[in-house]
Amino acid sequence: MKTYNKTLLVGMTAVIAALGSANASISFDLQADGLQDKFGDLLKPPAVVVFVADTNNDGFGPLEPGQLLSINASMGSSDDRVLAKFDGTLNSIDGYAQIFTSLFLQNINEWTQGDALGIYWFPDLTVSTGSIGAGDSYGFFSGEALNSSRPWTTPSDGTSAYGLYFFTIAGQIAGGTHLASAGVANLSVAPEPSTALLLAIGLGALWCHRRKRQS
Repeated sequence: MKTYNKTLLVGMTAVIAALGSANASISFDLQADGLQDKFGDLLKPPAVVVFVADTNNDGFGPLEPGQLLSINASMGSSDDRVLAKFDGTLNSIDGYAQIFTSLFLQNINEWTQGDALGIYWFPDLTVSTGSIGAGDSYGFFSGEALNSSRPWTTPSDGTSAYGLYFFTIAGQIAGGTHLASAGVANLSVAPEPSTALLLAIGLGALWCHRRKRQS
């Protein structure tokens, strides 16, 4: 009859359990209803929604041209990270987006429990778009949890079916309570500083020229 080293077995079991815990994923059920373009019309295909985390909890920064839409890329400020991206419409339902996804904390730089979560939506981009450009319109939400949503913060490792919901009264499916205006893509990616500076110089020169002609 075989005998086993109980101490060794207990040790191995503890190691396996620790590894399983360290590699546990977080599963999300993320839904948004009533997403709109800059004109206040419900999103139509193609459109893209980007799920993000603020890994320093210092606030989500403004978007800049050239920032990538790939997983783990910086978006906004350098500590805001892309977690996932998905279609801005589901089954051709205008303005409604949903994704079920499992994510690993260790796959995203400095992502930890308690980090703020948010979504950007881009009416004119698609899931195949590699980066954002100057002038691209977008909307953003990260904040109050309504309509049975869990808090928009990163849960503990191993959490399953963590429901994040952003439903506005303009939606067609969920009957939300967020203001319709919260779902409007009323923000715009600013041009690069050099481009903005050249534009300002050009407008200034044009103004001076007109002043001289009038005098």
